[in-house]
Amino acid sequence: MIKEKIIAIILGVVFGITTAVFIVSFSNKREIDKRTNNSVLNKAKVVDKVKNSKTSSPGYLEITSPHDNFVTKSDNIEIKGKAPKNSLIIIQSPIKDLIFKNNQEEKFSKNFPLALGENVISIVIYNKDIQTSSLERDIKIYYLKDND
Repeated sequence: MIKEKIIAIILGVVFGITTAVFIVSFSNKREIDKRTNNSVLNKAKVVDKVKNSKTSSPGYLEITSPHDNFVTKSDNIEIKGKAPKNSLIIIQSPIKDLIFKNNQEEKFSKNFPLALGENVISIVIYNKDIQTSSLERDIKIYYLKDND
């Protein structure tokens, strides 16, 4: 009878400690996620400030065409924009990655393929002339086939 009580107490303590460790680690993870989200939001605010200042600042990214949520019947689109001279520009989507350097011009224009349906295209610039590590802009483009 005493052995069973001791075993029950030991199992209870082990279960309690395990539960406590799980709860503490889960709450720490949530706290880290909150901090990370706040950090991401702060970076987004910085990017928005830089983006809103357009060409008055050495670090900017402006997409002139196509606009966000653009709908097209073509499987290819021309992406036009402005970025600082000599910046590295990366255009990414699930079907293609395009990397080029914006040499001696602020304007850029590149043809880019589209997948059927929604295309989330991420455009990132890296400018060696400024302290900002990168500027990023996402646009959604919808490619819908014409049913003729």
